[in-house]
Amino acid sequence: DALDGIPGIDRGTAPSVNSIFPSLDPGLREAVRDWSFFYDWELPQVRWMTAWDTEPSDIEQFVTGLRHFAASL
Repeated sequence: DALDGIPGIDRGTAPSVNSIFPSLDPGLREAVRDWSFFYDWELPQVRWMTAWDTEPSDIEQFVTGLRHFAASL
């Protein structure tokens, strides 16, 4: 839910495992890629995964970064 309202991101379906496949606008995708590694999936989708030891603070930090890059475009 933390992705809701971030311009350039369509979070897609709710995750049922430790991965999500959001669609990203091309400019946002490239800006975020320079900051954090991830795989392209079926463009415009990307694959973001967490480990089972991912903390809520890790997610918050990532979403903060996404908001920063989305606001700068």
